[in-house]
Amino acid sequence: MKKSMQTARITNDGITFSVAVGFVVRECLIPKQTLSYICRTWGNDMESMDAFRAYEDTIMSVARRLVVADAGKSPVILERKFFPW
Repeated sequence: MKKSMQTARITNDGITFSVAVGFVVRECLIPKQTLSYICRTWGNDMESMDAFRAYEDTIMSVARRLVVADAGKSPVILERKFFPW
């Protein structure tokens, strides 16, 4: 099981999870609106956690890029603009 799946949790704002890049571990948030956008883009209608699981590889890749780019605030918020499909 992937680490994010062990730590992913549903909140009122979306899904929170942690991502490790090198020796840095950062908390991340993907808002419900961003998950809805991802689902609509791919033509799926899923609940938040199901969408997170279905697109986890892409979500984790975006989260890692933001951590490497030193997105600054914590949690790192994965906004819709970071998924330009």
